[in-house]
Amino acid sequence: MLRQGANSAVRFTSYSTLKQLVQGNNTPGSQLPAWLTFGIGASAGVITVCKSSQLLSYTDAANCRYDNAL
Repeated sequence: MLRQGANSAVRFTSYSTLKQLVQGNNTPGSQLPAWLTFGIGASAGVITVCKSSQLLSYTDAANCRYDNAL
């Protein structure tokens, strides 16, 4: 559950941020072209993979116990 929540949070935040940056250059009320929306979504996906794996490695390491270690 934590993984899915972290992935969704990172993806939504990165998509929204990238979209706002791109829309700042367009006239108000105009739609973005489909290829640009696709590019923003693909970029958000790459950011999600990179950042959520870093975030979850910290939480996994904090929860890791070495009960059977030598």
